[in-house]
Amino acid sequence: MPAAPSLVIVSRSLKSLPPRAIMQITPVIDIKKGEVVRAVGGDRAAYAPIESELCPTGEPLPFAFALRERFNCTELYLADLDAIAGDPMDGELIAGLVEMGFVPWVDAGVRDAQDALRVRSYGCAVVVGTETLAGPDAWERILRCVDGRKLALSLDLRDGRVVAPGFDETDPVLLATHLLQMAGEVTTDAPSRVFVIDIDRVGAGRGVGTESLLQQISRQFPECAVHAGGGVRGPADVARLERFGLAGVLVSTALHEGTLQPAVHV
Repeated sequence: MPAAPSLVIVSRSLKSLPPRAIMQITPVIDIKKGEVVRAVGGDRAAYAPIESELCPTGEPLPFAFALRERFNCTELYLADLDAIAGDPMDGELIAGLVEMGFVPWVDAGVRDAQDALRVRSYGCAVVVGTETLAGPDAWERILRCVDGRKLALSLDLRDGRVVAPGFDETDPVLLATHLLQMAGEVTTDAPSRVFVIDIDRVGAGRGVGTESLLQQISRQFPECAVHAGGGVRGPADVARLERFGLAGVLVSTALHEGTLQPAVHV
């Protein structure tokens, strides 16, 4: 009897790899004012409610259910755009996703340890983005109080330039090195994941554009599961990133446009 479909790329180059080498593909849900929106090009003010064949509604919970039905996914990356902009996060939505059986990795504009603990209290994993992180002291406190297995660092970029107003460092490699070395000094198990996201490339059809940075971080910190986000267009991008040794990719537009399809294992 065939197994359920899962989010695996139908690509000769990937299917030829041993199962352990196939990277994780995590769907992204961007939320704004209680609706799923389509993120394009990093201009968040212009993000419009999503139109997708996957689900007739933009309500987040039915939308997440539709993703799971289609792709058999248990993890999601949730970007609460209102919280990232400084408004209260949608805790009810996070709790709803957890109740549905998802493991959400949530970026809700964490600035300090108090924010991180508030996000974690809903039972989800916490994404700490350099875009909102208050600075080195705040990062150290987060490392000391949040379970590293449920903690991720997001290195946020705009057109290749790091977005980290809480830090003096402007070089993305040096900033990532500083934050991950600090983590190694504070604890042995944090963060479990590193997301590298170029916000301007999200949904823009220009590819990821951070390949060199991803390779450098992966080589320097092999203990971290490095994931690429922003601009993954389809199987060719996924196959190329897999060859760099990445642990996974974040995808949204490619799912709604049908570029990435589920495969059935027999």
